[in-house]
Amino acid sequence: MDIPSTLKAATSLAKESKFDDAIDLLKLAIPKMVEATGYSGGHYTKIIPYFQKADRYLEGVKYSEKVLIKAVEEDSKRNFKHKCEAIQGAFQA
Repeated sequence: MDIPSTLKAATSLAKESKFDDAIDLLKLAIPKMVEATGYSGGHYTKIIPYFQKADRYLEGVKYSEKVLIKAVEEDSKRNFKHKCEAIQGAFQA
């Protein structure tokens, strides 16, 4: 999976108001982003407004709590594993 292309495709779908399709695509991309590391919190959280616009707010909250927070934390740990824990924590915010 080409992550940058997938993120762009999700954005294009959202611009067409195909929020459910954009969500499905991002749900596939997020685990791959963690594996690749180096993605900002903004890349991970772009799915949140799509949940809101699709009238799936509560599902978005649950997804954030179960998946997104852990994904950002794991990405930060992998990307900054050579740095001290304080630095790793700073990039999780």
